[in-house]
Amino acid sequence: MGWFNSGQDAGKKADDRYDEQVEVAHDAAMDAWHHANESGDMNYVNAVLSNEAQKYNLETQILWQEETAMRQWDYEAEQHLEEYNAKVGAYNKSERLYGAQVGLNEYARRLADESAGAVREERLDAVKFEGMKAGIETSQAKTDIAQQKAGLNINLYKQRSNVDLQKQAAALKSQQRRAESAFNSEKQLVDMIRAAGSTRAKGQAGRSAQKNIQAIMATGGRAQAQLADQITRGDSAYNLEMMGLDKSLIYGDAEHKLATAGLTSKGAYTDMLHDLGVQQRDATKLSIGSAYDRALSKSEFDEYGANLHADAQRMSEPGFGSLPPKPLELPRAILLDPMMNRHLPEPREGAGSGGVGAAQGAANDTSMIVNGFLSLATAGLMAMCDMRVKHEATLLEYTEVNDALAMLAFAVKELREHS
Repeated sequence: MGWFNSGQDAGKKADDRYDEQVEVAHDAAMDAWHHANESGDMNYVNAVLSNEAQKYNLETQILWQEETAMRQWDYEAEQHLEEYNAKVGAYNKSERLYGAQVGLNEYARRLADESAGAVREERLDAVKFEGMKAGIETSQAKTDIAQQKAGLNINLYKQRSNVDLQKQAAALKSQQRRAESAFNSEKQLVDMIRAAGSTRAKGQAGRSAQKNIQAIMATGGRAQAQLADQITRGDSAYNLEMMGLDKSLIYGDAEHKLATAGLTSKGAYTDMLHDLGVQQRDATKLSIGSAYDRALSKSEFDEYGANLHADAQRMSEPGFGSLPPKPLELPRAILLDPMMNRHLPEPREGAGSGGVGAAQGAANDTSMIVNGFLSLATAGLMAMCDMRVKHEATLLEYTEVNDALAMLAFAVKELREHS
């Protein structure tokens, strides 16, 4: 009995120890229950704070991104405006340069026209002076020809006057010779008659008187014949002299005509040269006019080409263009608020045993309590998750949110209902 009592005492002690262990386990479960609830509360508070911090950080980041995008847009818009203003300034400068270049081209054309006009006037003056010089030379040549013709006429008149004087002298000389011959002939006749009369006066007769008279007549005849021969020879000399004078007149007239013809030809050549000079100067004037017209056309063409080049250098009128699109507002993230902590059910105390079997049963009960506690904790967690899902699904049933989260929540609800 003592042994049994000792066993019983041992059992009692074991039961006491078991009861103490149950109480310790209950206290430990209570401590774990309080700790789990406090941890759940702290986790909820931490989740709420984390969610708010995440909301703040996301909103701050989105606002920073939107402000950065807006500042970038303002910067691009300012750059666009500055580029447009720079283009407008360059365009205005191009227009000023174009106007200045066109004015310069017009001034250059006026200078070219004035230069061409000055060249034309100088060439026309040269042609005019050349014409005046040619006219003076022609007048001088014609004057020289006229003077030479006058000299020829004077020489011809002088020659004719000399020939006439020579003819008159020859005629006078011939008349003088004839008069002398006639006078001598008459003298000889008188002498012959006197000689014959003297012979008769002497009383000569017969043949001697006849011979004397014949001798006297023969001498007188020879003298008459000599006088006649002198007269004939004088007439021949006179005729020859007159013929020579006439021939000199003829030669003089021929030389005069030849010289006159030469001077006439020279005058004609002078007129032809003058006419040729006039035609040449007229052609030069036409050439000067054509050159002047070409110079004006060239200056006009050069001005047109320079204006085209200046116009090609002009800038096109700038357009403002469209600004870059303004940045859109960034989408805001939807963050679910954390579920409030659901406290676990309070653990129940376990029952003690009075014997070994009871102790063993108490031990088994303790083991079951522990297992039950674990199952209860697991069931509590599952219930909490199940309630959160149900709660979230219930909230989503009365909202208009239609996204992947809502569809998932409804799918979980349906699975719960059909399980």
